[in-house]
Amino acid sequence: RDFTHLHDPLAMLAVIDRAIVETRPLHVAVELRGDLTAGATVVRPPTADRPANAQVCVAVDAERAIRTFLDRLAP
Repeated sequence: RDFTHLHDPLAMLAVIDRAIVETRPLHVAVELRGDLTAGATVVRPPTADRPANAQVCVAVDAERAIRTFLDRLAP
């Protein structure tokens, strides 16, 4: 691949400019009992029994993120 995912900088950029990401309220849990899935993150639509407990990023405006990132590095 000729790219890399910059998750930590993206989190920082989302705080600086919320329009960089699109989020949805979802229920996030960590699987603790599975033999093969222990530690896996499980993301599901919220229900009455499992209300939304996180805003999950579902889309990124990559061009805006890169531009903002570079502007912050060398203003």
